[in-house]
Amino acid sequence: MEDFDDVRLAHLPREHNSQTNAMAQLAYGVQISEGLSDELFKIEKRSLPSVFGRGTPAEVMVLTIAPKDWRHDIVQYLKDPNGPHSQQVRRKAQYYMIRDEVLFRIGSDDFLMKCLGKKEQLVAMTEVHEGICSAHQVGIKMRWLLRRHGYYWPTILKDCIDYAKGCKYCQKHGPIQHVLAGPMNLTVRAWPFIGGHRFFHKLGVGRRTQAGYSGRSDRIY
Repeated sequence: MEDFDDVRLAHLPREHNSQTNAMAQLAYGVQISEGLSDELFKIEKRSLPSVFGRGTPAEVMVLTIAPKDWRHDIVQYLKDPNGPHSQQVRRKAQYYMIRDEVLFRIGSDDFLMKCLGKKEQLVAMTEVHEGICSAHQVGIKMRWLLRRHGYYWPTILKDCIDYAKGCKYCQKHGPIQHVLAGPMNLTVRAWPFIGGHRFFHKLGVGRRTQAGYSGRSDRIY
């Protein structure tokens, strides 16, 4: 920097400098051997591009969302930012966008994920868990597959785990738990001295005879 006449430093947020941030993340994960610092590395695209980069037509629908839907407040803010909105909604809305009347979540690497409602969430989880191959993946793997294919909702991880736990086929063919349902408790004898009575009876103390108890032991010393 000493060779320049004028130097200015400006800070840009990560969302406004996504390309440089992506290159920095790639460079951080690459291990360069000694003597290969001048080698050029080719950076290719991801194996599964965004929904709009796949060449398949996206489903276009009129964005009518019920007030109880989690997307309602975000959509209302994106359509009318000057309206009365809470600060929490304003912070959340900066990670979303509307395209072709569909709400999308902007990922960390500008990867667009389609936001799903309640009914669409159930359909997506059913297809992933009990789809064509019927893999019956666990909840964490289901969440990874859904996000990889470009779908999102806030409680995706919790819903996937609950769906996998509630699958009757997973419970039927899964490993059997041999752990007791409740804690083990000690059993207390109702007659604590019954064992001592048998012990003295073997020694001959208080042996019953035809006339009753003899009062002495018949043991020979």
